[in-house]
Amino acid sequence: MLRMSVIADAPGKTLMERHEFEALVKLAYDELPPEFKRDMENVTIEVRDFPDERTIREEELDDPYELLGYYHGIPITERGEHYQFALPDRISIYQKPIEAEAAETDQDLYGLVREILEHEIGHYYGMSEEELDIAQGYDPDADDGGEEEDDGRCPGQPMAGDIPSVPRPPPKTTRRFR
Repeated sequence: MLRMSVIADAPGKTLMERHEFEALVKLAYDELPPEFKRDMENVTIEVRDFPDERTIREEELDDPYELLGYYHGIPITERGEHYQFALPDRISIYQKPIEAEAAETDQDLYGLVREILEHEIGHYYGMSEEELDIAQGYDPDADDGGEEEDDGRCPGQPMAGDIPSVPRPPPKTTRRFR
């Protein structure tokens, strides 16, 4: 069962009201192909303003805007026979960094939210950062120095592996979700 939750964890202005952003995340999830969601269970998707202090510390972030989404949990590929009665895994979607990223890069907000959601669900299925970068059309060997470059990927290029193809503009080589 997938649940949506809203956590108002930081004051400040956002580009969208929380309920609007949450609806956008829900729409992105609802529009994912069934085969992408079929085996998901015991996962909660939450919308937060920013990563919490623990996540910032664990990921050694200098700035909370560095992280757009995060998977908290044990990927299904790493679960043993004794994995039971566990609290739900969590996928955190960070509204303020996502809005800032969309504004800075002139990306479609819905497309960015969907990309982040796909990425974090990929972690649930056990995919590494490199595998997800390749599946989402990014160059894993590209310099991540913050320079925005066109990676040469054509819009709508199919993604590798089991992740369904999603038409979107060519992404930047900078990855800021884990």
